Amino acid sequence: MAQSPSKFVSFLTLDAKSWVKYDAGIIVAPSKEWVSITPKDKQEVLALQKCIKSALRSSRESPFIVTTKNIEKARQDAKRRAQKNHQNVRVFEIAIPKNPGQEDWVSFRKVDVWLEAAEMSGTKYLRHRRQNYLFVKRIPAAYVKEVSWRTEASGQPEGSPSGSVLPAMASRRM
Repeated sequence: MAQSPSKFVSFLTLDAKSWVKYDAGIIVAPSKEWVSITPKDKQEVLALQKCIKSALRSSRESPFIVTTKNIEKARQDAKRRAQKNHQNVRVFEIAIPKNPGQEDWVSFRKVDVWLEAAEMSGTKYLRHRRQNYLFVKRIPAAYVKEVSWRTEASGQPEGSPSGSVLPAMASRRM
């Protein structure tokens, strides 16, 4: 796969209460729903926060937080979190071509959400979708690369990329 580094964004695992820190980025729920958050004001931030938390409340996993604002800051945050908590922090990079196999890349900001609505709980998501917060699109796993920062205890040096493709998305198609 040809890569376009300037078109990549990074995201990292955080607890559900921290996602609003990246309120202009993207939150990825544990079951791999990908939801774009682009609130216009504080009231919309709070409404979306309530919606997302409600959908994630029953999950045993933490969501993934994405930032498109400052990729390097996201990387540094991931490293610091791994060091502080002595645990692995998963960071993913994503590149999206307009047409698979062609060198015509789409800016991540133009692709707002990948969501399987049937997997989401309740009707709050649908209500927010009707208010044009979200739209739906699929992405093939070939365009998702994981770069994990690990503590020394994990046996891989900090900052060393694993370079693996996200396995859970392998069956998805555009």
